Order: sequence, then structure tokens, then C-alpha cells
Amino acid sequence: MESLGLLATRVAHDLNNMLSPMLLAAPMLRNVVADPAAQRLLETVEASVVRATALVRQMLDYANDLPGQAHLVPLPPLLTEIARFAAETFPPTIRVEGAVPPDLWPVHANLSQMHQVLLNLCVNARDAMPHGGTLRVAAENLRLDGAAGAAIEGGRAGDFVVLRVEDTGTGFALEVLARLWQPFVTTKPAGRGSGLGLSTVRGIVTEHRGFIELQTRAGQGSVFRVFLPAGEKPADELDGLGRVTVSARR
Repeated sequence: MESLGLLATRVAHDLNNMLSPMLLAAPMLRNVVADPAAQRLLETVEASVVRATALVRQMLDYANDLPGQAHLVPLPPLLTEIARFAAETFPPTIRVEGAVPPDLWPVHANLSQMHQVLLNLCVNARDAMPHGGTLRVAAENLRLDGAAGAAIEGGRAGDFVVLRVEDTGTGFALEVLARLWQPFVTTKPAGRGSGLGLSTVRGIVTEHRGFIELQTRAGQGSVFRVFLPAGEKPADELDGLGRVTVSARR
């Protein structure tokens, strides 16, 4: 673990040196680029660099055994950004849909880590649709009762914000599901994936006191649902936010 911490520190230092020129150049390029489409791409590049620098800080936090900074934050801007990023950068054969309610409850979260969760899930969805398909990014407020919470592995009752990433791709075979969340397990061809994406997603969600539900069928696509505890709010305010109550299926 000490060696991994030292490696993470060195990698983070080198990445910082590589990212700094990009972070400085992006605002300067905005003044000389006139095409609106190019401006939007430049904004995407700049946002990605900012996220990358946040990831570097996260690596340093892990290396120094420091927890990520969590705040009570709204998630609609992040979900909208992820959907836009996918629509602009994924192959044109993939249709990207977004459904984010404006009254989504806030959550206590590290935004950089939430970005990492959604991006990993969306990239996996993209790779599962080599011949095209539909990627849907959505979210909802959800109250689980005791039975519904117990029906989900690692679940519990309570108020949650549910992030949903759905694709119409290849899905997962039954023999893969038992070890899907383990590090270095991948269904991608050699050289196409590290096998760390889903294990990272699960680790981050667990740190946020959440849990994940996966519904998948080989050849028919997958649906990942990330449950994050809703931020503490007065009961009367929560009752006015269009809550959906779910009980276990019978």
C-alpha cells in the first residue's frame, strides 16, 4: 500500500504538469475561435481538463489517506453536463437521451467522484453498443420502504436520489455477473479496458453510503441504478418535491 501511495503521488505530479498548459491554453483559444461548434467543443475540453485536475487531487487524497470533500449539492447540472458530453463525443450511431427532473433532491457528495461514477457508466454503455443504440441518462427522487430496500442487494429503506444509466447494448452474461464488481474484471477485448471502472464506481458509491442495482440481459442491454441518500431537508419541504414511493414487487 505504501508503494501504491508513492506511485499515485508521482503519477499525480506528472499529470499536473501535463494538464497545466491545457488549463491555461483553453481560455486563450476561446478568444481566437469564432465557430460556435468549435466553441462548444473547446468548452468540453476545458471542462474535462478541470475534471482531470480534480481527479489528480483525488489521487493525492487517496495517497495521503484523506477523505474526499463532500458537500450538499444539486445533481441536475452534473447530469446535464454528462449527457451533453456523451452526445457531443460518442459515435453518431449512439442516440443520447436525458431525463433530469428540476426538483431532484440534493445529496451529500463529492462532485468530482460523482462525475467519475457517471462517466464510467456512460463509457461502459458506449462500449457495449459497438453498432449503435440508445444511451439514456436519468434521475429521480425515490422513497424505499423496508421491503423494497431489502429486495436490493446492499439496499435499505429511506429517501434516495436514483441515478440511472441505461443502454441497449450487449448486456452481461450470467457467468460474468458474479465477479463483475471485482477489480481488473473486464468483458472488453485486450487493450480496450483496465477492468477498474465498475470496481471504482462501486467503491465511490459505497463511500457515499449508497448502493447499486443492475438489471441486465445478454444481448438486450443493461440498466445501472445508483442509489444515493437524499440530503437532509425539512420534512415539509421534502413532501412538496414529487416523491415516488416504491414497495417491493410481489
